[in-house]
Amino acid sequence: MKNKFLFLQIVFFILSIWGVGDLHAQIRRKPITPDLNAGGLPQTTPSNNILSNNNAPANLPPIVIKQENERKEVVIRKPEKGDFTVEGLLQLSFGEAPIMLRFPEIKGRFFATNNLAYRGTVGFEISSQTSDFTDNRQTASYVVSQQSIRAGGGVELHIKSSKRISPYYGAEGLILVNSNKITGTNTDDLKTYTLGGGYQRDSSFTGIYLGALAGLDYYLSSDIYMGFELGVGVTSFSTTLVGERRTLRGTTISESNVVSGRGNSIGIRYSPGIRVGFKF
Repeated sequence: MKNKFLFLQIVFFILSIWGVGDLHAQIRRKPITPDLNAGGLPQTTPSNNILSNNNAPANLPPIVIKQENERKEVVIRKPEKGDFTVEGLLQLSFGEAPIMLRFPEIKGRFFATNNLAYRGTVGFEISSQTSDFTDNRQTASYVVSQQSIRAGGGVELHIKSSKRISPYYGAEGLILVNSNKITGTNTDDLKTYTLGGGYQRDSSFTGIYLGALAGLDYYLSSDIYMGFELGVGVTSFSTTLVGERRTLRGTTISESNVVSGRGNSIGIRYSPGIRVGFKF
């Protein structure tokens, strides 16, 4: 057994020496050296990638990204010869009731030239308001109802100004018609409380207005504008008290006859709101 084990060790030792020698034989092989006279090592072909700084062609222009920062000018085309405009009067009402938007008046314009315009106005409005008052802890009330109609026409001269602003001046004439009615409950004089009392009064007003005017339009675009207007003139009018009646528990206690009157007044007429218009 010992001889067999010794024989295996000798065989293993011989194989190890032979393997190391073979390894040394591989390491000691003659290295391959380039032929320097033939141009050296082969060169690689340059890359066509233009994003590489080392290999980019010298004659390639740089890439420039240009941003358009210029603002386009808004062109406003004001009314010219042959144009029509229609506008209303926008009113805001703040009170116990929610906010209300009303258009009590409509005005139309026709531009005969670039600066001269003829205008026509028509308005119709109905209103009703209830008021209460207390007398010795008793409550009475009365209602005031009104109806008004106005119509007329005039002329405007527009002044050349900035791109959006168009001031103007002119003259106009209007026909005015108003009717009023007052109805009271539990009162016969609108001052004191009277149980079962009643009060009623009807009146009317007619007049003619002639005056000068001046205004300003601001164009939000070529088709939409806003503005205001102010006028001063003379009104010749007549009033008529159709009747005044007092009742108590359904029985008439007094009744007046028809009373009329005439007069003239000078006053200022202004737009009680914002004029909003559209150009055709």
